[in-house]
Amino acid sequence: MDWVDALQVGAVVITSLGGGGAIVFGLSRFLGDKWLQDWKGEIDAKLQRLDAALQHRNYVLQRFAEFELEAITECWRFTRACLPLINATRPLDSGTDEEVLQKNYANLSDAHNKLIDAIGRHEVFLQVAIVETLDGIGHVIRLELSNIGHNEHFKGTWWEDGERNRNEFKALCNTLLKQVKSRAGELRAEMVDGNEK
Repeated sequence: MDWVDALQVGAVVITSLGGGGAIVFGLSRFLGDKWLQDWKGEIDAKLQRLDAALQHRNYVLQRFAEFELEAITECWRFTRACLPLINATRPLDSGTDEEVLQKNYANLSDAHNKLIDAIGRHEVFLQVAIVETLDGIGHVIRLELSNIGHNEHFKGTWWEDGERNRNEFKALCNTLLKQVKSRAGELRAEMVDGNEK
């Protein structure tokens, strides 16, 4: 039995019932329409709640992307500010003036503290690889500060130790720059995609 046969049987049943069949048919159609409208209203309400939840999710994700972009920008800026300061502490042509060394030491120490403060403030928004590179940079700066603070100045391997720290710092800065550029590009793309939705 297919649909046509079923409709024919239904029509025969309704015809045999006469006026009562028409009432039953009309009532069943009314109840069916009512049920359909209720069901449609329920589906529309669920779709509206889902749409609101998705908009909220996109907003939250966009805000996190903005926080992360701000975090990597600030951490990069403080890292980059340390580069000329670590280069100034004890390059081969810096001479042996203790007063100049102490001034450069104080400037590097201050820049290091600002960098550590920025990392601590933004670490929760940064990728693990970027935090590890920033930690490595902080370690090299602390090593340079420790060497200057606790070793005899201008003697032995003094210049070579400074050069080693500078080279390690530059290598880590190059790594960080690549990571920052890559992640900033990803975040900008995510923010554009989020705005288009």
